[in-house]
Amino acid sequence: MLTDYGQRYQPQPTPPASPVQRQLVALTQWLKQLIEGKATAKTQAEHHHDLFVRKQHQALLDYYQSQIKAVEEKLQALLKKDQALQQRVETLDTIEGVGSRTALLVLAHMPELGQLNRQQVAA
Repeated sequence: MLTDYGQRYQPQPTPPASPVQRQLVALTQWLKQLIEGKATAKTQAEHHHDLFVRKQHQALLDYYQSQIKAVEEKLQALLKKDQALQQRVETLDTIEGVGSRTALLVLAHMPELGQLNRQQVAA
């Protein structure tokens, strides 16, 4: 079926991801995992009454926060190295309700954004 599709429509090959794009994907995936882990730990911490367990959960939350900060710093360094990526993030950041973190996540998973029209993006 795939061979038939390729022979009929002869789609353009997808260019390989750049090293910056691969790093952006890796960092944003790790950031998302850290944020989800922190949210889970925070929810769990609300249900503990033992002082030791509460302190341990607070240490865990602090650790998650430090890791999130480290990843966000690495993302900022990545933006400084790639002016085109930085410009695309800034463009998305001008949209109400979209911050730089959301812009980075969107561009990590849709690197073609900004090069396609509305219908192509929707498809």
